[in-house]
Amino acid sequence: LKKIKKPNVYYQKNKQNELIIALLQGYLSQRYVPCIFTPEGNINSGVGYIKFVKKVNKVREIVKAFDGGHFALDWNVREKYEKDLPVNAPILLVIHGINGHSDEAYVKCAMNMAKEREWRAVAFNHRGCGGSDISSPWGYNGAFTGDIRHAINLLKTKFPDAPLMAVAYSLGANLLVKYLGEEGAHGNSPITCAVVVS
Repeated sequence: LKKIKKPNVYYQKNKQNELIIALLQGYLSQRYVPCIFTPEGNINSGVGYIKFVKKVNKVREIVKAFDGGHFALDWNVREKYEKDLPVNAPILLVIHGINGHSDEAYVKCAMNMAKEREWRAVAFNHRGCGGSDISSPWGYNGAFTGDIRHAINLLKTKFPDAPLMAVAYSLGANLLVKYLGEEGAHGNSPITCAVVVS
C-alpha cells in the first residue's frame, strides 16, 4: 500500500496562497486511497476510455500562430434554451495530454463541470490534434509554450473581466506549469488558478 499517501502541494508562499491552503487543509490532510478495482494509473487510464461521458456541444475556433501554423480552441456552447453567460463569467481552459484532443473523456468531464457551474469552458487542441491540420513545420512539443501563451492572451482579450482558470493533463500539464513559471516569474500571468494532473 505504498501508493497511499498525502498529496504534495507546491505554491509560492504569500498571504493569499496561505489562505487557500488553509481552506483546503481538510482535503490536503487526507491520504489518497485508489479504488480497489483500479489500484494503479494504467488501469485508471483504461477505465477512463470506457466511461460514459455526457456529450459536449462545441464550436471550433481556429487560431493562427506566429509562424503561420494554427491550433484550435473548442468552446462549449450553451443550448438555445439556456441563458447567456455574463461577460465576466469565469473561464476554464482545458489542455489535453500528448496525442489527445477535446473529445477525450477527461476533457469533456472538465468542460461539463465548468458548464454546470455556469462558467465558459474552452478546450485547447495542440497543433495537428483533434482533427486540425498541421500547416507549418513547427509542431507542438513539451517545451514550447508559445501557443498556450497565445491562447491565454486571446481569452483575456476577449473577456478581460472574467477570471481565467486552467486545468491541464500529462504533456499539457507540463506546458502549463512551464508557462506559469515563465510568466509568473514576472508577475504577468493572467491565470487566476491552475490545476495540473500528471
